[in-house]
Amino acid sequence: MHRAPAVSYLVARSRWHRRVVIFLCLLGFAVSLAWVHAQSNWVLDAIVFAALLGAGFLSWRGWQQSSTGCLQWDGQHWHWSGLEDSGQCRLNVLLDFQSVLLVCVRGNTNRPVWLWLEQHEPVSVQWRALRRALVGRHRSSGAHGNADAAKALGEDV
Repeated sequence: MHRAPAVSYLVARSRWHRRVVIFLCLLGFAVSLAWVHAQSNWVLDAIVFAALLGAGFLSWRGWQQSSTGCLQWDGQHWHWSGLEDSGQCRLNVLLDFQSVLLVCVRGNTNRPVWLWLEQHEPVSVQWRALRRALVGRHRSSGAHGNADAAKALGEDV
């Protein structure tokens, strides 16, 4: 079996991740507001709102500090420009929503870097090449074993 061709994919801060953070903050605020309305203890209400503001702030900062750079597949190994050594790295797909992927990148230091990869254009050639490289890696390593992995990722078998 042949390997997927080399591909470079520029990774920016994920708009999808930002939307999830905003949605969860608004949902938390709405639920807290309903809960506070049913309570009469203003001290507890203040604690809930302070905790909500703190969690929202930390979530937003997490999105702002998310890694950006270039993810490259050279035909045999993955490389991430955001690592200190910029050498080879291991890449694990954790979530796959067809147009959005959550991957964990680990270099020689074994410190994880979480990347939200997303398709930026309606039909991106680079996005398809990236997905082929991910599927090809899984097929050749036997991690998913058969053509079902390719079908799950929307590729022709």
